[in-house]
Amino acid sequence: MGDKFSPFAEVPSNVGITRKDTEQKKKKAGLTRRAFLKEAAALGVTGSTFMGLKKLLSEPEPTLQSRDVAPSKVPGVKPKEIAPVKQNPKTGEESASAKQDSEIAEEKPPEGERERIQFEIARAKRLIQSGNAFEMCESPYLIGALYYSDAFLKKLMAQGAKNPGQEIIRAIAPLITPELRQHYTSALLDKTWLSFQTPSPHMVPPFDHLDVRPGKGENHPDAIDLFTREGTSVQAVSRGVVVLSEDTWKKNNQFSTSSFEGGNTVIVYVPDTSEFYRYCHLREVAVSAGTVLDVGQELGTVGNTGANAVRPGHGNHLHLEINRLDKTTGAMTPIFVDALRKRLSSILASSM
Repeated sequence: MGDKFSPFAEVPSNVGITRKDTEQKKKKAGLTRRAFLKEAAALGVTGSTFMGLKKLLSEPEPTLQSRDVAPSKVPGVKPKEIAPVKQNPKTGEESASAKQDSEIAEEKPPEGERERIQFEIARAKRLIQSGNAFEMCESPYLIGALYYSDAFLKKLMAQGAKNPGQEIIRAIAPLITPELRQHYTSALLDKTWLSFQTPSPHMVPPFDHLDVRPGKGENHPDAIDLFTREGTSVQAVSRGVVVLSEDTWKKNNQFSTSSFEGGNTVIVYVPDTSEFYRYCHLREVAVSAGTVLDVGQELGTVGNTGANAVRPGHGNHLHLEINRLDKTTGAMTPIFVDALRKRLSSILASSM
């Protein structure tokens, strides 16, 4: 079958060939990018083997706006109801369907609470039905639902929502299937192929002078609070791609971010380990959704945003979570606080 599949395989020497040549080689190989992603999502990317990988790697890196790498339809989801964005080949102008999609994307949310909740639910469902994993970043509520662990979503469904954000995610949760998560993360892997050409580099602490002694930051079973002064620069523990970036949290507006408790938040997907890192309570955010991060790159600064952290005496810390995706089953599980502490301790030791 050939070489073992690795998303970080060395980029071939002919990476500079023309797009026409690339298309001809792909056609000759009988393996399209769409077919590759579909098979990777079905079988689980890690550990699979594919003859056409190096040929696919010679294509330009996709972006969130790239229509050329639009992934295949999500298994089990109704056919897309929104036409893809197209341009008139003669004039270069957007087609009528493209303009309509643009108007939908830019539609101003209604002001009423119930109307806003229904608006956000409908938008998330529309993005799922579109079958385009890159466009899903347009709904932070959908990204939150994709990120949250199965245990959290089950609890949310059983206990009910405490605020509008949770109510929106609660309505989306039944649509978060294993196939959808696999489809979504396969597209993110596709985005990072050309950026991640070597094995995973070392990891770094989120900031200097990290205190992870036993008993510190144990305020959550599946997250850790890392205490430091507000304004401290926060850096990416591992390389990855930003899937959520929110910096609009306001104390009196429960729609200001998708997680009113988390405040200003960054979520990074790490293809090396199929994990999502969630950094919460930030003051400023320095990255945007779609950014491919290098290890140690600044994400923002420590703040006190979020319903709990904004209370007097409850700031001065970074809330860090890591959820791991099982690429075979599509299940999302949290890394518990003891394991988080051990991982951070190991990172600290290796960085000295």
